[in-house]
Amino acid sequence: MAIDYAVNFPTNCGNVIDMTNEQNKKLRQTNCCCLLKIIENLQSLCRQGQAIQGNTDTESNFYQLMKLWGRDDPVLLELLKKRSSDKYTSHDIQNEIIEIMAHEVQQDLIKDIGTGFFSIIADEYTDIGNKEQLTLCFQWVDGQLDGHEDFLGFYNIPNIASETIVQAIKDSLIRLQLSLSQCRGQCYDGASNMLGKKSGVAKQIQECEAKALPTHCHGYSLSLGVKDATNNCHLLSNTMNTNEIVKLVKYSPKRENLLGELKENLQYEDEEEDAAAAGLTKFSMTRWTVRAICLERVIDNYNVILKLWDECLKTKL
Repeated sequence: MAIDYAVNFPTNCGNVIDMTNEQNKKLRQTNCCCLLKIIENLQSLCRQGQAIQGNTDTESNFYQLMKLWGRDDPVLLELLKKRSSDKYTSHDIQNEIIEIMAHEVQQDLIKDIGTGFFSIIADEYTDIGNKEQLTLCFQWVDGQLDGHEDFLGFYNIPNIASETIVQAIKDSLIRLQLSLSQCRGQCYDGASNMLGKKSGVAKQIQECEAKALPTHCHGYSLSLGVKDATNNCHLLSNTMNTNEIVKLVKYSPKRENLLGELKENLQYEDEEEDAAAAGLTKFSMTRWTVRAICLERVIDNYNVILKLWDECLKTKL
C-alpha cells in the first residue's frame, strides 16, 4: 500500500506551487476589497470634513465607521481584529491615502483651470500655531461661461514680505503646472505688501505678466467701508460695544462660569426665558452676516448679564 500511495500521490494532489499561488491570489483579492472599503471610508470622512482620528484608535470616526460597515461584511470585520500592521489602517497609511486622493482632486481641477485663462486670489494670515500661511485660489470660466473659484492649497511661508509671497505664488504655479502667461487677474487685500504701488505682490506679478490686472478684494473693501461708516453713526458705534461685552465674558473662565451659575439660579426665580437663552457667542470683526447672532444672544441674556456685572463689581472679579 505504501508503494501504491507513493505512486498515486503526485496524481491525487495538485501542484504545491499552484496551490500556494491560488491561496495568495484569494488573499490578494480579499485584501484589495478591504483596501477599497478603507479608501471609501476615508473619502467619505474627508468629503464631509469630519475628523478621522479620536482620543484612541478604537474611538475614532474611522474605526467606528469601519465597524458599522463590517456588520454587512464579515471579511471587513475580521480585518479589524488583525494586528495593526496587517490591516492597512495605520496613521501613516491613512495619511498617504488622503494625500493621494488630494493630489487626484487637485489634478482634476488643474486640468480645467489650465485649459484657459485664470485669475489668482491670494491672502496671507497667521494660523493658530502662530505660523504664516498663504492661501491660494483660482478663478476661471468654463466653456458654458460659468464662473468657478477653486481653492488649491495652504502654503507655509517664513514671512509676509512681498518678495516671499511672490516667490511662493510662482513656485505654486510651477508645481501645479500652470503658466503665469495665462493669468489675467490678481485679487488681494489692501495691505501694502500685497497692493503696494512700488514693490507690492501685484506690482511684481504684473512685471512678469502685464495682463494680470490687480484688483482690491471687493468683499474686503466693502467690509472696511462699512466699518468706517459705522464709526460715524452713534447707534451702530454703540452696537460695536457688544464685542467688548463678549470679550469680558468669553476671555475669562471665572466670569463665564459665574454667568452659567446665574442662569441656573434664574430657573428658580420664574425667569425661565432668560435661563433657557443660549450662551454668548464671539463677535466677528470681518463678517457682518454673522454679527446678528452675537447681538441676539446679548439681548436674550440681557438681564443675567446685568446681574453678572453687579457680581463682578462686588467681588472685583
